[in-house]
Amino acid sequence: MREKKQKIQKRLLFFLSGTLKSNSGDNAYMDCKEFERLIPEFVDKKLDYAMTKRFVYHVKNCPNCKEELNIQFLVGEGLVRLEEGSAFDLQKEMQELIHDANRKVRFHERFLFWGKFFEGLVMVIVLVGVVAIIML
Repeated sequence: MREKKQKIQKRLLFFLSGTLKSNSGDNAYMDCKEFERLIPEFVDKKLDYAMTKRFVYHVKNCPNCKEELNIQFLVGEGLVRLEEGSAFDLQKEMQELIHDANRKVRFHERFLFWGKFFEGLVMVIVLVGVVAIIML
């Protein structure tokens, strides 16, 4: 019961923070089942920006799914490394994988911000030019 209440509180907080937009697939809430289904794609770095953003948000806010991600990563990568016979620090690699995903999301968001900024700037310049032509 308590876990269900916490999940509802997280969703409410997510909604109230303004990041949940019903018309935008890239900002929609991700549930635990979807998260677990996407773990292999995340580990293989095959998720697009929108899914990576949702995935990273979920892993930051759901300790159970963070644990599941760690387990699947440790088991999957650990077996590969054991077969190769190479040394490894899987906890560090897991943290680097999440850090890289966060960095990519932030880069993409900055790119979108500046793209919208320059688009608006061009529109203002065009509007000023049109007004100047009309005034002549």
